[in-house]
Amino acid sequence: MLDYFPEGTAAIVSVVSLIVAYMSYRVAAKSSKQAERSTQLADLALRRASYEKVQSLPAVEVIGVVTVDSKTRVKLMVFNLRPEPLKIQCVKVYIFDPKARNIKNYILSKLEPFEWDYRNIEDIVWNPKGSLDDAEHYVHEAMEYTYVKEREVVLVTIPEYSQYAKYKFEVITSVGATTITSRVADGKTLFAKDYRQTID
Repeated sequence: MLDYFPEGTAAIVSVVSLIVAYMSYRVAAKSSKQAERSTQLADLALRRASYEKVQSLPAVEVIGVVTVDSKTRVKLMVFNLRPEPLKIQCVKVYIFDPKARNIKNYILSKLEPFEWDYRNIEDIVWNPKGSLDDAEHYVHEAMEYTYVKEREVVLVTIPEYSQYAKYKFEVITSVGATTITSRVADGKTLFAKDYRQTID
């Protein structure tokens, strides 16, 4: 096509084409850098939001043991660090009972959820205390106290409770789950050995 133009005009068109191509390259490179920066900012915002959500999960402490009607009940304190109330959905209790490190258990651990060091205690009974006494209470009596604004005491009856055993308590709420591992010796609670939070 440049054959139809005089030689000087063809050179000018070539130079202009090169300038346009270079400017296009610069704009594309700048857009690419801006897109990369936007992605980094989005990742940072997501990470900060995740940290804030983890920090807003319920905190749990084991605060003591009481005996009511010849039943041993562990007292947990659930703290809500969020501005909105959260609901306690359920409580699970595990006792330290490590499994043998063998091939059978290794295969089971790959096929299904498998807890190497703890055994789930199936027949526990729990209820929030609220303004009630320390005895076991049913849903119709204690349901309103499952909504935690600031803090709530939860009482857990553990069959065949041993004060020297190591227990893991998992409190599952409407915003996530918190797990704490603790031991009670001579009726006094030692500080937690392990603490984990997960986001729903």
